[in-house]
Amino acid sequence: MPFVDTSDTADFNRDGVLDAADYVIWRKQAGQSAPGLAADADGDDDVDEFDLGIWRASYGASSTSGLLGGGATVPEPAAFLIAMFAVSALLSSRAASC
Repeated sequence: MPFVDTSDTADFNRDGVLDAADYVIWRKQAGQSAPGLAADADGDDDVDEFDLGIWRASYGASSTSGLLGGGATVPEPAAFLIAMFAVSALLSSRAASC
């Protein structure tokens, strides 16, 4: 599912969608240095791995930000179960000591 890029920094083709087409532009411009390059996400006038990192971070964030509204996190089920066992054990030990 493509992500609508509101920051415009990693939307290298400026179509409003952060997708693989933006990566293609980065790949074609990688290693170039000049002002105004489309794939220069960090604005330092060269296209390098830092610009790709910005694209990757934005693209990776797209899987949850649209679904949960603002990038809310959902706890892992295993972490939830561990927390429930810990609370249960704590309550059991308190009840036994009373």
